[in-house]
Amino acid sequence: MRLGDRHWYWYWYWYQRYNHLVVDGFSFTALTRRIDNRYSAAMRDETPEPTPFVPFSNVVEEYQRYQASPT
Repeated sequence: MRLGDRHWYWYWYWYQRYNHLVVDGFSFTALTRRIDNRYSAAMRDETPEPTPFVPFSNVVEEYQRYQASPT
């Protein structure tokens, strides 16, 4: 579509769909921000920011410590 003397614009739509059992509201936002950060850095030919996520093994260890703690 051309509007007068304006330039052509491309619009990209990004669709994400996850089951609520896999990704909750917080995780959805965190994943979206991370993907956006990596994509934006790649488009600018820059290095993306370090990941804010911890290794899954850390999550498992924390859960195991919680389960082993006294009630």
